[in-house]
Amino acid sequence: MESRRTACVETVDGHLGGRHSIDSDCFELTGSFYFDIPIDYVHSQQLASFVKTYKPKAFFISNQLTDSNFSMVTDRLVPQGNYIWRIYSITRKVSSSECLNFLRSRRSLFVGAQGLSYLWQRAGQKLPLNRWIIALDEREALFKDACGNICVPALLRDSVDKLEYEFGSLKCDWDNSHCLLAVYIV
Repeated sequence: MESRRTACVETVDGHLGGRHSIDSDCFELTGSFYFDIPIDYVHSQQLASFVKTYKPKAFFISNQLTDSNFSMVTDRLVPQGNYIWRIYSITRKVSSSECLNFLRSRRSLFVGAQGLSYLWQRAGQKLPLNRWIIALDEREALFKDACGNICVPALLRDSVDKLEYEFGSLKCDWDNSHCLLAVYIV
């Protein structure tokens, strides 16, 4: 297993130009997708469109999942852009800070709630079962709820292929029930 993890990290690092020293024993590449963003993609309407389409079929989608709550995303998906989407399983308990450092060391984009919803649209049935996929972003870009929690978008494909989309807290730790989303421009 160790050689697979190392090979995956070397592939990612090679693609992005340069090796990084961040310890990656707590992240293991479990999925990779390549998607073009359609010409009619509208960032400011992505979540409204997603909720309208998927809420009737979903187990749960938070009412807080709105374009206005997540309008400050660090990196917006660009129509006709080409992206690689990588899912990293978290293999041991880690903080949000450790996850952010891992993503920064690999020059990942922070595509937020919109990017996570787009991933479901394109690859929902291929995502890991019963694992929360989180889309971390810079603190200032995340939504702060009425209780003061800084909300991290989190999406789950459950054992009967139903969608759950809610939030974790930036101040909480993440464990092996979570995966980390990393997105790269091709």
